[in-house]
Amino acid sequence: MTLDEILNSVSIPLEVGDTRFRLVGFSAAKVTAWNRVLYSRGPEEADVDALLEHRESQRARQLELMAEHMRACITEGKKAKVTAEWLSESVPQAILQDLAEWFVEGKRPAWAGEPGN
Repeated sequence: MTLDEILNSVSIPLEVGDTRFRLVGFSAAKVTAWNRVLYSRGPEEADVDALLEHRESQRARQLELMAEHMRACITEGKKAKVTAEWLSESVPQAILQDLAEWFVEGKRPAWAGEPGN
């Protein structure tokens, strides 16, 4: 088994523009932080605006957690460039969802190929 096959079995290579990553799953502490954001309670009242504001806040905090994690996974490019705003502008929502599932649950996206290949 080659080194690349070993790396591909535990990580996902990803290139966004001129930034390259070797993405791995979240640590247990990062999963805990993610779940704390995901399951944070919204407003008790049925105010639609307050609920929307809560959801936007959750999404912003999730993107920041993802950006922080992805900065640690950079193999080529500028770390400072990888922010929550950059992720939301540079990576399609469907890919972000797939990455969240990979980071938190270890569910490998179909577009990443089979582990080890």
